[in-house]
Amino acid sequence: IRPHARLGKKTRRHSHIGMRYSSGMEEGGTGDMFAMVASKSAWHPLGDRIGTLLYWINKPFSTGHVDIENADSTTGPIANFNWFSDPRDLDRLVDSTIMMAAVAASPELAPHVVRPSPSSYSGWAKLLGRKSATNYLMTAPVAAMLDLIPALQPAFVKQFIGGGRTLDSFVKDRSEIEAFVRAGVFGQWHPSGTCKMGEATDRYAVTSPDDGRVHGVAGLRVVDASLMPTIPRANLNIPVIMIAERMADAIRRKEAL
Repeated sequence: IRPHARLGKKTRRHSHIGMRYSSGMEEGGTGDMFAMVASKSAWHPLGDRIGTLLYWINKPFSTGHVDIENADSTTGPIANFNWFSDPRDLDRLVDSTIMMAAVAASPELAPHVVRPSPSSYSGWAKLLGRKSATNYLMTAPVAAMLDLIPALQPAFVKQFIGGGRTLDSFVKDRSEIEAFVRAGVFGQWHPSGTCKMGEATDRYAVTSPDDGRVHGVAGLRVVDASLMPTIPRANLNIPVIMIAERMADAIRRKEAL
């Protein structure tokens, strides 16, 4: 991002614009996708200078599974999201990549950015994302040098952000975009549905839709996003509060009988 378009030091939030949109895929329905603008991409000085167009599927078709590794309660479960087990998810992310590339290369953004580039949250971006004095000391000189010598910015963007790719050539090859999406996909921090509600006759149902009781286990309930039978088309906070209120009311009613 060019200096005049960067966030000021007093701005606490880095995301100010979001867009809920539809992929156009009939099975996806309306509002199955979401995109946002991050006006800085990390906490460190280099992140202050990099903006991101980020997009994801709010209604994926792929399904994963959670396994118990052993009987030790201190051992965490194994979660396999099974990305792209349904190819429709890959198609939607590829289409969104092409759409966002067009936005990034638009004449409206041209005065504010140096060189749009494909990018993903992987490799050095993850390593530098950890807050530490070492990472600050690694990124601050690079950020200062790029401001001091703007001629270095295009080459830096191509090599270290785009992985040697340019946006122009990248968007012309759908197979390259598919490989890029497969390599860079990650979760959006809102997993749900691992203990779905349903009747005991449903082999995939774990909990009762009436009060969250786990089928076949006495005295155990689930009251969180785990029991959602389908993935909602947005974040989980308000739906989880609604579920908790509903289940709490059901528990109170049964105790009153």
